Amino acid sequence: MMKKRYAWMSALLIGTMMLGGCGKPAAPEGGQTTAAQTEKSEAASSEAGASDKSEKKEITIWYEGGDARLPFFQAVEAEMQKDYPNYSINAVTFDNSTFMTKVLQATAATGGVDLVFNDASRILEIDQQTDHGFMDLTDVLEANPNKDLVTDGDKLLSSVNGALAVMPVNRTIAGLGVKTDVQGVEVNEETLPSDWEKFTALGEAYKKGGNPRIYHAFRG
Repeated sequence: MMKKRYAWMSALLIGTMMLGGCGKPAAPEGGQTTAAQTEKSEAASSEAGASDKSEKKEITIWYEGGDARLPFFQAVEAEMQKDYPNYSINAVTFDNSTFMTKVLQATAATGGVDLVFNDASRILEIDQQTDHGFMDLTDVLEANPNKDLVTDGDKLLSSVNGALAVMPVNRTIAGLGVKTDVQGVEVNEETLPSDWEKFTALGEAYKKGGNPRIYHAFRG
């Protein structure tokens, strides 16, 4: 979620570090950077650094997961400050039980903070409930030097109605939860979503059973 223009740079750096590891973005195959990629990279830098570099800027990131994730945000901040020393990251953590409530309230009331960092399924749910409260990240992904690592399927599962609500970089979720207590829906060996057709059929059954929530499958 980004409502301040300079948060665009932080989202680009986070996506780059998650896709390609911590460090400088890798050059494309062959060791050369194309003119189009250079232009996009320069546009990203211009977007983030259009204001006076002497002015202090703080990017606020909300996440759930405790202090264990702080080293990651510190690494992002260090990478960003090589070119923009006046920019800093304020990473704020919430426990699992309050994260969704806080983000929903902030997005609905004020447009939210600069960035939200969490599992894709939760971000997609918040984006739906707030009627596209999050910025479309398509252009951010296009400017990422490692964008070719992202498949069309990754993009589809990170989008709501064609808008990229999540940077599609989370490749750690390998399971699918299935509700078994929806009235009128029987979940058994025959209906468990072992393939895409059964997955979509079960989703339709949930909708007819009065549970319209959209369920997302993730690749491992």
